[in-house]
Amino acid sequence: MGIFYVMKTPLSIFLLAIIAATAVVAEPTVAAAPAAHANVPQAHPAISVQPSIELGFVDVPHNVIQYGKGTDSFDFVTKGGQEVLFPYSRFRIDIGLGERQRHFVGLLYQPLTFETVTQFEKTLTIDTETFDEGQVVDLVYGFDFWRGTYEYRIVDGEHWRVDAGASLQLRNASIRFKAQEGDELVVSQGTGPVPALRAQARYTTDSRFWVEAEADGFYASNAFINGAEYPFTGWIWDAALSAGAPITRYAETYLSLRTIGGGAEGTATDTRETWTESRAGGDERYTRNELTTVAVSVGVRLLF
Repeated sequence: MGIFYVMKTPLSIFLLAIIAATAVVAEPTVAAAPAAHANVPQAHPAISVQPSIELGFVDVPHNVIQYGKGTDSFDFVTKGGQEVLFPYSRFRIDIGLGERQRHFVGLLYQPLTFETVTQFEKTLTIDTETFDEGQVVDLVYGFDFWRGTYEYRIVDGEHWRVDAGASLQLRNASIRFKAQEGDELVVSQGTGPVPALRAQARYTTDSRFWVEAEADGFYASNAFINGAEYPFTGWIWDAALSAGAPITRYAETYLSLRTIGGGAEGTATDTRETWTESRAGGDERYTRNELTTVAVSVGVRLLF
C-alpha cells in the first residue's frame, strides 16, 4: 500500500473532519490555550488525550539494499526512481495519566512506502534473480511501522518541559522487484519488534509559541537484543524539530522537519520459514539495507 493511498483512508478523512469541526466550535481565545502533552496547564485532568495528524512530503537521500555477498548492491535513489518527493503522513495519539500529568503513553502509525518504476541500464542480480539490461521493473520499498511509547516528565517548568522514556517499534517491511515482462520476481518481507530510547524537550514563550525537539533511536549488534537468532547489526532513528502555536482553545498547529532512517547488516543462518525470505547464499544469507529519509510536514494536534 503506497503512502498516497494511506492518506486517502477513512482514518485520515475522519481525523481531518474532527479537526475542522473543532476549529469551528472551539473558543478562539488563543492566550488561554493549553498546549499539547508537553504543555499541560496547571489544572491537570486525570487523563488528557491529544491525537495528531501530519501531512507533507518526504525525500529519500539514501536507500541501498543487497541480498547475498555475491550479488549486486541496489541503490533505490540512483537506480530505482526514488530521487523524487513522495507524499508523507503521520498519525499519533498521546495520553497523559495522573493529576500531575507526569506519565505519558503514545501510539504512532507511520506509513513509509515508496512505489516506483525503473528501466535497468545494466544487468543486475538481486537476491537469486537476474534482471537483464533494458528490462522495466516495478519496485516497492515498504517500511511502515507502528510504535508504542512511554515517557516520564523529568522537567515540568513554566517554559521548559523535558520527557524521557522508551518505545517499542513494530516494523512491517515489504520489498519487491517485479519485471513487467518476464518471470523475474524478488519479494522480501518480514515483521519484528525494535526497542528504542526516547527523549523530548519543548520550550514555550510567554506568547504561547513553542519549539520542540524529539528523538527515538537505538543501535544493537547483539543477537539477544535485536531479536535475531544469529549475529545481526541493526539501528533506527526518528528525530524531529518542530515549531507551533495554539490556534484555538482545543487545538494547535505546527511545522516539522523530521528524519527517519535505519539499517541492518548480517548473515542469517537459521532455516527459512517463509517463501518471501531472501534465498541468496543458501544456509548463510547475507543482507544489508540502509535507509535515510527527510520529511517536511504540517501538523494539527487536538487537546482534550
